[in-house]
Amino acid sequence: MRMTNSLNFAGVFPGQGSQYPGMCSKLLSENAKLAEVFKMVSSVLGIDLREMMEKGIMKELTKSKNAQPLVLTASYVLFSALKDMALGNFKVLVGHSLGELSAFVVAGGIGIEEAVLFARRRGEIMDEAQQKGFGHAGIVLDVTAEQLEKAVKLAVGYGYVTISGYNSPRQYIVAGTKKGLSKLDEYVSEWNGHYIPFRMMPMKMDAPYHSPLMEPLREAIASELENLHFNDLKIPVFSTVTASVLTSAVQIKEALLNQITSPVLWTQALEGAGHSFGLDFFVDIGPNIISKNLIDENPSLKECLYWEGKYEGDENLIFSASRAQKKVRTASNF
Repeated sequence: MRMTNSLNFAGVFPGQGSQYPGMCSKLLSENAKLAEVFKMVSSVLGIDLREMMEKGIMKELTKSKNAQPLVLTASYVLFSALKDMALGNFKVLVGHSLGELSAFVVAGGIGIEEAVLFARRRGEIMDEAQQKGFGHAGIVLDVTAEQLEKAVKLAVGYGYVTISGYNSPRQYIVAGTKKGLSKLDEYVSEWNGHYIPFRMMPMKMDAPYHSPLMEPLREAIASELENLHFNDLKIPVFSTVTASVLTSAVQIKEALLNQITSPVLWTQALEGAGHSFGLDFFVDIGPNIISKNLIDENPSLKECLYWEGKYEGDENLIFSASRAQKKVRTASNF
């Protein structure tokens, strides 16, 4: 039997869209040390993040300038609490879009104070893509990557369209012009797939994030990155920008810049992490269970546990202190 602390985890962090009113409230009410993190971050930003999180309406939480520092800070405190439980070793981290920034922060690559300021500005800059009408986005379901890539090649003759995210073997994000996306919808339907525009989905910003259509904002992101200090990572991050392992300070800066115009290689990064690090579990470090749901759609990946800062007595609990111990011990019996 292996000892509990010999088990290997991959921590996975969600991106924008995982936020919701009241996230982390129970954890913060029970852990004064972590509540202080929200106070510190609020002081740095000049806004009360905790009050926004607990009392804000969804319309305000959906704005990128609010969602991004909120999700980053929530991820930071959730990881801190989970690490204190000492249930195993985090061998690698993976983050979806904004979640990659969270991964860099908890791995020691960027200080939380600088990171939340960058997240706020990153959100403001990305909001410009919708305000200025750079393009549109949506989700494609129930086709293979090969089918979607073929559909994109056919549709691009009618208007620009590209795959901006590989979320799972059956779920993808696409970005482009109205004409390009409309034609893509037709081709996807021929394979019994489904295209849903982001304008029809709550919590989603209808903008062509992670695509070349974001190029006009690249310089602004580059300018903000000059305000950050980078350190080598204490835990490797399997990047969803490069689909490779990052460890150095220089790589962090490059990834955060290239994120803006590059597709989110979530599936590729998860599979790479699983193959490279001998994992026992993925752990979705909330808020929400978006990462877990996507991992569950990929049969080639290890089981994904879920942590959102809740302890005993909470409904729908998957990864509490005692139940995680039970799962870990069960997995150790071989």
